[in-house]
Amino acid sequence: MTAAEPDVQALGADLQEQRHKEETAALRRQLKEALSKQVLDQRYQEFAGEVAALPNAPPSWTTTKKRGKPKQATPVAHLSDTHWDEYVDPAQVNWVNAYDREIAGLRLRRFPDRTIRLCDEYLTGVEYPGIVVPISGDMFSGNIHDELKETNAGHLTEALRYWIDQLEAVIKVFAEHFGKVYIPWVVGNHPRQSKKPRAKGAVRDNFDWLLGSLLARDFARDGDKRVRFEVSEALDLQFNIYQTRYLQTHGNQFRGGSGIAAELSPLLIGESRKREKHQAVDDPFDVLICGHWHRRNCLERVKMNGSVKGYDEYALGMPRLRYQEPMLSFWLDTPEHGITIEAPIFVAHPAEKWRKDIPERRANALEAA
Repeated sequence: MTAAEPDVQALGADLQEQRHKEETAALRRQLKEALSKQVLDQRYQEFAGEVAALPNAPPSWTTTKKRGKPKQATPVAHLSDTHWDEYVDPAQVNWVNAYDREIAGLRLRRFPDRTIRLCDEYLTGVEYPGIVVPISGDMFSGNIHDELKETNAGHLTEALRYWIDQLEAVIKVFAEHFGKVYIPWVVGNHPRQSKKPRAKGAVRDNFDWLLGSLLARDFARDGDKRVRFEVSEALDLQFNIYQTRYLQTHGNQFRGGSGIAAELSPLLIGESRKREKHQAVDDPFDVLICGHWHRRNCLERVKMNGSVKGYDEYALGMPRLRYQEPMLSFWLDTPEHGITIEAPIFVAHPAEKWRKDIPERRANALEAA
């Protein structure tokens, strides 16, 4: 063998050593990932166990009338469909709406302010034992559609970290003003982690559940007994206010809708089917409350919530989805007559910057015409 000829045996040994190093490094990475996952799984199980041990039932004040209070009523302010971190481009919806993290924050803070104003200025003389704030899902925009991944303000974990403090502050405003807050909680369809809806483990696979559970744990750790959460492990939740039996769900189980009836057709059909199911097991309800459709419509037996996000590009492209400005539902439930007074909570804020562009754009359009 000359000096120019390669040492095949040495090259083979080098390649084998290199392969061995790569395999060893790969195994170490796999072991590290497995250990990390094991630690995360263990922490998750500990968290789930801690959440399961929390009080998870309605407080007694929601069903009991105080003696000597003839004008007692419980206000209900329904929150759903905030779709946090979604971006709605005003130019793509003909300048009737816009949405981003800043706008969402303005509208969320307006929610308790408008609710308190309704109770104190428009409904004077009523005694409130507390307030019920049902939260009915789609708090995050999520990643179930590729276009949302492209336009959302950040990852779901980032959104959770940011918005949990904002919602906690809102709940504390309610607690300071009304003294007691009961929050029945169900998940929506947007923050799920699977591409397709699932039946097994659907709730715990959802960031709505994680948000509600973290808030419930934090309020319990702080010893704040003014606030009681009931985070459902099912897609539906039943609770009572005085004699009124509510069934809370997000609303995505009701599909279809066309023509002039639009969302009312699937909603009323779905309500009827759910009523039949509950009657079959001797567990009836009086009123179904839901979100999902982004359109406030309060009927006698169904209370469909509006949304914080409001009109978007998807709704514009679907003729059956009619425009409605961002609003949420409010009503009073009384011991004697159940649901009485109902009103919208308008959450759009005059300080939203996109509104300043509308006069200029309209003027430009008229000039061009």
